[in-house]
Amino acid sequence: MGTLTHRRKQFGVTLIEAMVAMVIMAFGMVALIGLQSNLRRSADLARQRGEAVRIAQQQIERMRDYSVLTAAQAASAPAGVLAYEDIATPNAPFNAGDANSNASFMLNQVVTPWVEDSSGTETMKAVSINVSWADRAGGTQFIETHTFIASADPGLSGSLSIPPISTPLRRPADRDSAIPIGAKDFGNKTSVFKPQPGGTVAWIFNHIGGAVIGRCTVPAGTPTAVLALADLSTCDRTRSGLLLSGYVRFSDSVTPDSATPSSTAVPLDMVMNVTDGDAADPNYECYDDAPTSSVGATATAVSYYCVVYPNNSTVPSWSGTLRIKNIPVSIDDQTVVSPWQVCRYSGNYNGDRVIGNFEHPLTYTQVAAALTSQNFLLVRASATCPAGQVADPARGIYANTQTVLHQSLAEPNGVDTPRPN
Repeated sequence: MGTLTHRRKQFGVTLIEAMVAMVIMAFGMVALIGLQSNLRRSADLARQRGEAVRIAQQQIERMRDYSVLTAAQAASAPAGVLAYEDIATPNAPFNAGDANSNASFMLNQVVTPWVEDSSGTETMKAVSINVSWADRAGGTQFIETHTFIASADPGLSGSLSIPPISTPLRRPADRDSAIPIGAKDFGNKTSVFKPQPGGTVAWIFNHIGGAVIGRCTVPAGTPTAVLALADLSTCDRTRSGLLLSGYVRFSDSVTPDSATPSSTAVPLDMVMNVTDGDAADPNYECYDDAPTSSVGATATAVSYYCVVYPNNSTVPSWSGTLRIKNIPVSIDDQTVVSPWQVCRYSGNYNGDRVIGNFEHPLTYTQVAAALTSQNFLLVRASATCPAGQVADPARGIYANTQTVLHQSLAEPNGVDTPRPN
């Protein structure tokens, strides 16, 4: 009898446990239903907020897309043309939502003219866009954005398709890197430079692009550093020129060295053959600081500067070659009368398998910008132009010392044999 009573008590405990579990499960289901409802509301609100941002941005871009400045210009233009003057605050907020959206969006636009204090001229409009709507729970939601719309002539938008001629990198002395480092800055975005310190010619460079915009005659022997604007009052500014510059080094050894050539410089002249495809070939002028005699010379390099003045084409450019002439006769190790031969520092630096103008080709093609570091190496006539090495910073090699044969001079005055690129 006692055993039966104990079993009945156990059956009652099991029933209670089952009821408690059901109650706990019921509370969990209610909480889950509430969580799911909140998730749906949050997802719906995120969608509505994204739609509101799109509406505000679309309205701003619609106002930016004005085609004329004044309402008078818009009156004579095709229908639908927006004028800058027409950008204003509307009389009342308006419905700007999509018919297929699950909310009704109201757009409120406020436009405030921005006037310069000094001139009293309106230069832009301050625009504030507010987009509001009612969410699923009936609460009011909104987003707000602010911007400025400048009063710029729409005709200037074509300039956006013109690539910049400047570089985002900081330039030496805040001017184009093609301008010689010894040029004097006048502080008005121009610099002056004498290609021959003892000569009478001075060039004026534009800091943007590095073009030569003036050719001047100055007193002989006047250093570049002491030239003043008054010295340049009679400059010829009727045409622009493109600079071509570099160095000539010398390696008078049986096995020439292109990395550290150290032989003494000899007299020479730089000569060009240029054309731009027009009936008249463009003019040029070259200057260098080569010694006038090999006797007593101590310099190991010659710097040269050439300027080509292209004809007045749509895009001023030139094509042609640069040669070194009038190199003195020497006696090489074969005891025959022979001049030096000319190698040029050249290589496919950018890896495109084409020797471009800046990589120092044999023949320049349609040059439309200044070219610098167009360097040469003079070696014995019996020697071979050194192969050199490509730049490899990982190995501590920071300069490309590759050279190729540029011209082989058969006579002292420079009857040369062109070589392929």
